[in-house]
Amino acid sequence: MLPVQGLRTPPSRVQRLPTPGPPALRTTVLLIDTAHMSNAPREAPIERDALTADGLTIHLRTAHPDDVDAIGRFHDEELSDTSSYYRFFGTRPHLSHEVLTSWATADSAVNATMLALLDDRIVAVGLYRFVDAHRADAAFAVADRLQHRGIATLLLEDLCVLARRAGYERLIAETLPDNTAMKRVFSEAGLEASLTFDHGLIDVRLPLGDGSLMKDVADRRDRVAVVASLRSMLHPTGVVVLGASATHDRPGNVVIRNLQRAFGGPIHVVHPGSPVIEGIPAYASVAELPSPVDLAVIAVPASTVPAVIDDCGNGGIRSAVILSAGFTETGVAGADMEREILRRARRHGMRIVGPNCFGVATPAIGLDATFGTVPISSGSIAFASQSGGLGIALLAEVARRGLGISSFVSLGNKLDVSSNDLLCYWEADPSTRVIALYLESFGNPRKFTRLARSISRHRPIVALKGGRTDAGRRGAQSHTAALATDDRMVDAVFNHAGIIRAGTIEELIDVVAVLDHEPLPRGSRIALIGNAGGPLILAADTAEASGLAVPTLSATLQARIRELVPAAAATANPVDLLATATHLETEAVVDLLAGTDEVDAIAVVKVRLGRPDGSEIVIAPGRSIPVVTAVMGADDATRPPGAFTAPERAIHALSRVVEYAAWRRQPPETIAPSIIDVVTTAVARQRGTAVTPSGWHRADACFRTLHDLGIAVADYRFIGERSDIDDATHEIGFPLVLKAEADGALHKTQAGAVVLDVQSADAARVAFDRFSRVFADDLRGVLVQRQLPPGTEVLVGLSRNERFGPLLVVGAGGTNTELMADREVLVAPATRTEIGEAISRLRIARLLHGDDRHPGVDIGGLVDIATRIGLLADLCPELVEIDLNPVAVTAAGATALDVRMRWSDYDNPVVPLRGLRPAQVV
Repeated sequence: MLPVQGLRTPPSRVQRLPTPGPPALRTTVLLIDTAHMSNAPREAPIERDALTADGLTIHLRTAHPDDVDAIGRFHDEELSDTSSYYRFFGTRPHLSHEVLTSWATADSAVNATMLALLDDRIVAVGLYRFVDAHRADAAFAVADRLQHRGIATLLLEDLCVLARRAGYERLIAETLPDNTAMKRVFSEAGLEASLTFDHGLIDVRLPLGDGSLMKDVADRRDRVAVVASLRSMLHPTGVVVLGASATHDRPGNVVIRNLQRAFGGPIHVVHPGSPVIEGIPAYASVAELPSPVDLAVIAVPASTVPAVIDDCGNGGIRSAVILSAGFTETGVAGADMEREILRRARRHGMRIVGPNCFGVATPAIGLDATFGTVPISSGSIAFASQSGGLGIALLAEVARRGLGISSFVSLGNKLDVSSNDLLCYWEADPSTRVIALYLESFGNPRKFTRLARSISRHRPIVALKGGRTDAGRRGAQSHTAALATDDRMVDAVFNHAGIIRAGTIEELIDVVAVLDHEPLPRGSRIALIGNAGGPLILAADTAEASGLAVPTLSATLQARIRELVPAAAATANPVDLLATATHLETEAVVDLLAGTDEVDAIAVVKVRLGRPDGSEIVIAPGRSIPVVTAVMGADDATRPPGAFTAPERAIHALSRVVEYAAWRRQPPETIAPSIIDVVTTAVARQRGTAVTPSGWHRADACFRTLHDLGIAVADYRFIGERSDIDDATHEIGFPLVLKAEADGALHKTQAGAVVLDVQSADAARVAFDRFSRVFADDLRGVLVQRQLPPGTEVLVGLSRNERFGPLLVVGAGGTNTELMADREVLVAPATRTEIGEAISRLRIARLLHGDDRHPGVDIGGLVDIATRIGLLADLCPELVEIDLNPVAVTAAGATALDVRMRWSDYDNPVVPLRGLRPAQVV
């Protein structure tokens, strides 16, 4: 916490004026001496949109001097006498201009006031005021019409963030015993609140701590709020379509016809120039509709969408799907129009899907608000697509495969509703079994990773990510203005979150089909059953190439199989039942194998033999292990529902499900508290360490940081003068490595800044003199380091991406690390299991694990180093880059031989715990 002198506005700049009420919520008003603050640093304000507990969108921001009159009107007009009594513990007070001015003057070291606005009117006020260097009084008031919707909790979260940043240790408040709503806000805030009864009041103490618990609680509240905000969009009671016409061929007309097919709620049309559209009476505006609706489907020209949003918002509509195109995907003017649409929607508390999208659907309630022509069947697959065209194609393939949809959303330009929102919704949706995504960009990758990792533990997510290549990214930018992302980062996010990444549309549907119909496998052993040898051989090859095991069945099990099938059948695995095998024989063998513990999954591979009735090749579902079927030689009309066209596709899809099931079986792993303590201490020690103008730490500072982290380093001394060589060499011993610390010499070997195998003090002096000649005034010193016996050289590094956050890298190290390009990328902080698996995927893994010719090395020591570096990156946001190259790994341990670290200026920005994406992130 900051000491008293660290406060931005010290108490000497403050005058105190009493206001009515008891001590804490009576909140002694602070009048800040602005004459002494003209040069004081100003707070970066909090301002963003957020969701209430019931899904209403409101605007939150810090107060400013222009709000004085509006805050007064809020207290006079929005609070009943009862609410005013709870706020001020007495009759409604007169709030003087001086008092209101103090509330609207922000400096978080002394005071902070947060406002909530809806339709540009203040609907809630939360504030804290200086008590002493450790404590601040807090108070809240919410408009009667919006109480019990979680707005006070949102304000409290922001005030805690501001107070913690200003150095306060706790907030204090008092409330009346019968003010149950406010007591609940305090007790459920995610802080270790203490509520005690004292002199007729409830005394509240809110210790701020590190905020981790409050962040977790806020995250859970955010998910609940998101689900509530999307309910009117995916389960509306009524729909209005704006933009249909009398010509019957517009997207809006197709939406109306799709809704008329099955939707049970009222369907309305707004069209000022036509009395009837698609047989439905049309109204001139939303205000004229005969009954309220939840969802608006907008298909009007782009230039008129902002006005239509206002019409919908004024009519109380909570959600809108904008089919119209012509926005960000067209350039700057379109992007400006999108921001204006979002500004108006947020002002009315609306959620938006699109623009430039295909629509939304929830088949179970008959909602098909898309302009597709293929009926969407109800099922348990939730599907979101950032591309409307690809969404159309995927829905058609889903229908062809006999699969069903729980809900579908075409995201389009993702102005508001994103895949993150939909993940929250589908996590809570009991009708959804598997989630499928087509993405071209991430609006908030870190939030996506956190959400997906949590959801994947109990509900599978399959994703197809467009824009893998430079050409693909250019296409994505022109299509939906998606931001380019490095494909390694995407893989890191998906691996960390347990997401199954599909490489093609076919693979996406294949994997989803298996997950939708079959249980998860217990392991990777597969039995292959069929009626033709060739396809079974291909199936076995594909299985082993995909990481599946095709075990030889036990003699006992083979004998039992022979009792069920012709004598000439092969029973070892693959199980070839021959061309004469009947459906009943195949089913009997499948049942037998599914009831044993020798296999974890079954693939039935059959060739259609032209029998008039294709039912003999149907394998009924419902077994305890997954059973996939591939039928060759059949067309769509005769192929059984859910059957694959080729064995390779079926088995490859099953292998991806096996990988996911293995990920899910891993118990959740956390980083040991002892390591967290060590890294936290190291972070505290390194902050404030001087860096070079380029942001790079000096070598000795880098090695001290590694030592503080508990990472083994080669013994070293940093010297600035030639005369220091004797002492350094005497303390370390020989052989030595000398490394020049010089501006611009980041890659030391290439720059000639390294001398190896130094065996004497004289040789060390020669090396020092050489560095002095080569680098001249750029030489800042020389690192004298013990040269250790050779080991396997590994790179452990960190790269902080502006949007993805800290990414951990492990790979082949040494001078040829760039040439080898053998590396794995992980989201930091990573668990030991994740790091170990990444190391096993490296091409140098065989050197690390050892074989008959080479002993294995201490992989656990290497994993420990990577774990600590990843945690350091997470706890230290000013850390931009780390390069431990090489780390020498031997059987005796892992030691960092060289390190460089780059830091950025860090201003500890104010980051709210919850909030919707700003308009500029698309």
